[in-house]
Amino acid sequence: MENGRYLLALADGMGSGKSAGTESAAAVEMYEDFTQAGFFRDDALELINSLISGKTRVFQTLDICTVDKYTGKAEFIKIGAVSTFILKRKGVEILKSNTLPVGILENVDTKIYEKRVEKGDVIVMMTDGIFEAGKSGENEYKFIEMLEKREKTTAEKTAKKNYGNCSGNGQNKITDDMTVLVANIY
Repeated sequence: MENGRYLLALADGMGSGKSAGTESAAAVEMYEDFTQAGFFRDDALELINSLISGKTRVFQTLDICTVDKYTGKAEFIKIGAVSTFILKRKGVEILKSNTLPVGILENVDTKIYEKRVEKGDVIVMMTDGIFEAGKSGENEYKFIEMLEKREKTTAEKTAKKNYGNCSGNGQNKITDDMTVLVANIY
């Protein structure tokens, strides 16, 4: 984004497969387009909510993070999404939400966190397919334990390890779309 800001965003359409993926991609693109066009965050989210509830009826979770690389300020917007994890030098911070997905209510239901991130922190966002599958689906604490034991490495390798632990190397039947987004803060 402009002015040294980065956008991390996941959307998860209800259901699975190509149509859910297409709807999810559209929700993320709408948020990016609206905010780059100058809409305020809340207005952009309300527009997306009204478009989804009025047109597609395919409800979406949204998990959005903007990071300012100069100040270290990170804003997390959670709408129906599973927990986000911030791995810090001294432990793991969990950002939870009990909000409903976009498109269900007339007005969008959001949970917003403002956090400070610094060099060495790792942000892990995922869809419920990752969190609820395989070994990591047991509970948040086992997932945190798995993240804390990971070797300091690239975001790509961390994401692949998380996915591998969830998919069980073919031992578990995959019943939902699975997406994990990992960002290392430099």
